[in-house]
Parts: sequence; structure tokens; C-alpha cells
Amino acid sequence: MTQTATIDFPAKWISSSTLESTLRSGPDVHRLDAQQVHYRFPAGCKIMIDAAVRLLSLFNQLDTCCKRVLLNFEEGEFGVMGYLNRMGFFDHLAPGIEVYPDTANPILSPGPPM
Repeated sequence: MTQTATIDFPAKWISSSTLESTLRSGPDVHRLDAQQVHYRFPAGCKIMIDAAVRLLSLFNQLDTCCKRVLLNFEEGEFGVMGYLNRMGFFDHLAPGIEVYPDTANPILSPGPPM
């Protein structure tokens, strides 16, 4: 059975300091034996650009370290995912990272596997 580490972001503005606090309070995904890491962005979660750049780096590092990375945006394109998409975030995300709903077709994409 695949071990999964889950990190839930708060439903508020995420600055770099809030991001660091959230990541510190969760599992250490670099050292953890979990093969996959699931990040959940709830309704009302908004990400400042400094935190977005840090997340992009973290997600790509984890993908390079052979972790399966899943990003789940509860509000889809109508929330923080739409903002990240407009700023080109997903253009620089490693191709192995799974995004839900799918950025290519956010209306038809199913949620992540549980």
C-alpha cells in the first residue's frame, strides 16, 4: 500500500511566513517514507507571489526526488488555481505532478484518487 503524506493549507492568505509555518507543522516530506505527497488548497485559500514561487520550487524538488506529488484545488479555476494559472505557475510545474482539477480541462476533470 502506498503511503501518503497530506498537507492542508489554511483557507486564508498564504504569505511566505504562513507557508513556512504550515509546512513546518506538517510531515517532513523530504525525509518521510511516503511515496506520495498530497497538497490540498481549500476554498478561500489565496497565495501571495512569494509563497507561490516557493511552492513551485518545493513541488518540482519533490518530483525530482521520485515522490508522487498531487495538488488538489477545491475551487478549481474559480479560486487560487485560476490565479496561479494566469501567472504561468503550471507552465513551470514538472510534468509528473498531478493537478486536480486538470489544468487542461478543469470542468471535466475528476478529483484526485483517494
